[in-house]
Amino acid sequence: MTAAGFAGVIFDFDGVLVDSEGIAYDAWVGAMGEAGERIGKQALMDAGNGLTNAMLLDWLREEHGWEPPAGFSDDLSRRFAQAFGPGAMILGAAETLAGLRAAGVPVALATNSSQEEMVFKLGEVGLSEGFGKHAYNPSHVGGRAKPAPDLYRHAATALGLRPQQCLVLEDSLVGVRAAVAAGCTVWGLTATHHDPALAGELLAAGAQRTLSSHAEVQAALGL
Repeated sequence: MTAAGFAGVIFDFDGVLVDSEGIAYDAWVGAMGEAGERIGKQALMDAGNGLTNAMLLDWLREEHGWEPPAGFSDDLSRRFAQAFGPGAMILGAAETLAGLRAAGVPVALATNSSQEEMVFKLGEVGLSEGFGKHAYNPSHVGGRAKPAPDLYRHAATALGLRPQQCLVLEDSLVGVRAAVAAGCTVWGLTATHHDPALAGELLAAGAQRTLSSHAEVQAALGL
């Protein structure tokens, strides 16, 4: 079966299925202490959208000379876990997934989150069974995170498809570039973002179109 001509749909996670960015960066600011307050949540969000934690730490070292103190990763994880819950699911996301399942279109998840974080978040929002074995992160491709194309190529292959047969839903420039490089068609989703320039930036990065809600995604897919 297909939806809008696509044999499979691959989802990014944060910003596409769950609205966790605000929660995550509140945790970063809190765990960073004075440096987090000085740099600010918005600057961290702008720099870190779509990146792994390790990539954001590299940015903090290069741009601000900041090194994480002992225990930082554990503190960050604790703060995030305490704040994250079922309410993080983006409006309409569950219906998009249900519509694709009903149409017989296979789905996969491709996220830059760590394995532990991915499993935790999937469980908290009730999506573990929805993706089953088709939930992937850089640990499945030798640590090669987006913007490398490996993760999206891996997800497509695991579904038994070529990347050219798959649609990717993304909300970050890093993710769009990864999916385009993999050979997938990409739609940009801006449901959790408030920067009016983002849609144009996603298109410039290679997204075929942009959508502002899951209701628009469902209509575009004919669900």
